[in-house]
Amino acid sequence: MVASPSTFSANFRCPICQSPLKVGEKVWQCTGENPQQRQHSFDVAKQGYVNLLPVQNKHSKNPGDSDESIMARRRFLQAGFYQSLQDGLYDFCKGLLSSQPSVNWLDIGCGEGYYTERFLQLNPSKLVALDISKPAVLATAKRLKPISTTTQKYCLVASASQVPLANQAVSILTSIFSPILADEFHRLVSDQGFLVIAKPAVNHLIEMRDGLFEQIVAHDSDKFIDELAPYFALVKQTRVETTISLTATQLQDLLTMTPYAFRAQPARREALIDRCQQAGSMGFTTDFMIYGFQKICL
Repeated sequence: MVASPSTFSANFRCPICQSPLKVGEKVWQCTGENPQQRQHSFDVAKQGYVNLLPVQNKHSKNPGDSDESIMARRRFLQAGFYQSLQDGLYDFCKGLLSSQPSVNWLDIGCGEGYYTERFLQLNPSKLVALDISKPAVLATAKRLKPISTTTQKYCLVASASQVPLANQAVSILTSIFSPILADEFHRLVSDQGFLVIAKPAVNHLIEMRDGLFEQIVAHDSDKFIDELAPYFALVKQTRVETTISLTATQLQDLLTMTPYAFRAQPARREALIDRCQQAGSMGFTTDFMIYGFQKICL
């Protein structure tokens, strides 16, 4: 999973002092800005990931998704309920990159790697999977490590707001249900490179939201476009909508992996699960928007 220091790995930066990181099989170490400066070291975990999230950059003891959330997401996604989005993202990115002979890919907020694994089928030269959640990156590393491919793969625990990569290091950046950070995305994407974003559309899980909340707030999937406008031009978009049928156990997993797990009142969550249990299964709408942007050269 490690590239030679003379290639893409030269783009990695120390999260503490921002000097270049030398990538090794067991340890990554920064070069330091001067001979008197301490060289910071980061061990490569046996599962194949590197933790580049300094304590001072954490906002909680265990930031990001928990083990419970990651396990629920893995069960839910492996059952194929969001297969339509995975397929849609694959086709969407394939179309954008049809003229790109060599691609350096950053999947930011990679979660447990469900979409990242599919991106490998597009044979990028290098792929960085990044998430602030250690359990998420651990799951992604385990998922990607056994896959035989010519792609150089890196799995990082790091902050999306302070990505440990050099300016213009990637030719495509994917953000699936992750925060939109316009300045950082612009810094990372190369000239004429692409940004692909997936967000819930207006009807996403409308039946669930109707059961959980007295008043439904509509998803505004387009609200971030103006924020990106100074840096990226929207070149392509598509909508992916389908219906899934869930048992009570599967519904519980879906609730656990979404913000609804803590936003909804416990009594309303339990009532929805009970109705699903009594009915045997319930139908839910999945509705997503996928956007493709190209970087504007300022």
